[in-house]
Amino acid sequence: VTYFHASLNMDGTTEPIIAIIGHPIAGNPTQFALETGFAAAQIDCRVLSVDLPPDRVSAAIAGMDAMNFRGIWITPSCRAASSLVAPQASLPLLDFLQHRRDAASAPPWTTLSLKQRVWPGLAGDLLDRRSCHCRKLWWIDDRAGLSADDLHAQRTKLVEQIHAANCDSFSAFEVDQIEIVNTPTGIEVDDDLDNADVIIWARSKNVPTQWEPSCRSIIIDLNENWDPEHLVFWDGIKAVAGDCLRGADVHAACLSLLTKLLFDRHVDPEVFQDAVDEYLAV
Repeated sequence: VTYFHASLNMDGTTEPIIAIIGHPIAGNPTQFALETGFAAAQIDCRVLSVDLPPDRVSAAIAGMDAMNFRGIWITPSCRAASSLVAPQASLPLLDFLQHRRDAASAPPWTTLSLKQRVWPGLAGDLLDRRSCHCRKLWWIDDRAGLSADDLHAQRTKLVEQIHAANCDSFSAFEVDQIEIVNTPTGIEVDDDLDNADVIIWARSKNVPTQWEPSCRSIIIDLNENWDPEHLVFWDGIKAVAGDCLRGADVHAACLSLLTKLLFDRHVDPEVFQDAVDEYLAV
């Protein structure tokens, strides 16, 4: 009874709840990482992981709306199905639905792209560490349309994301400095000591078996993929590349930003990163 009354006082109805949905969800470190970060910041919030096949996603999200969940982390396997409730959720970098509790007539969910917000800053930090600027950005997406119109629209969006980060190392960065490719085979890195190429693995179904990155390039994986083969590949790349951020490192930065947005508390990304690595090592 004491616990029940304490919960009532937290949020009017219950303590905040965040769901992580995916299919499958086993092996996903997000719940453990969030719980670790929330404990460090003394945030009262429950985190639930739910395995949802695509045909059950819409009904589950409607139920989470009715139960006033604080938000939903959507893994890539559920994004297409989530678009029936939140149309933008199927886009590759949109990963969180934040519940709107203040507008009954508005759509109940606001879509957040945490990866879209964090990757330019992460790349900028690595460039600043080298005291160099970005010569060219290589954006790898094996499902990207490569027509002239598709490429122009995608490059324009990427430049907007880069400029929003306000990084000195991306100053004066322009659309024609972006190359969008389906595979890394066409990447040509310049060994200019004053500049560096940034290679972003935005979306990839398969782990490349033959690819040796230049030690001059900065490499960031945005794929939320916890398969052992994927993890081993990126651990290997990080060991040999000069500057590399794995999907786990990006994920930690996203969880840090999410905590700030939801609860106005700062938790260092390293706390989440250590938790992700601990979970994956088991």
